[in-house]
Amino acid sequence: MERVVVRSFCHNCKKDLIVYREAKGVSKSQCKYCGAVNVSKIMTRRKICIEVIAPFGAEVTL
Repeated sequence: MERVVVRSFCHNCKKDLIVYREAKGVSKSQCKYCGAVNVSKIMTRRKICIEVIAPFGAEVTL
């Protein structure tokens, strides 16, 4: 499996992140600033599924 380095951002605190995207288009990262876990998956060329998991005891800010 080939991993590619991708520049992204935390969808909770909006800080820049560097993540690895796997061959199937899935990238998982944990923000070192707020602790939120960001999971994204490329579904089609126009659709990306993003899941943001807040750390225990916190809320996701949108």
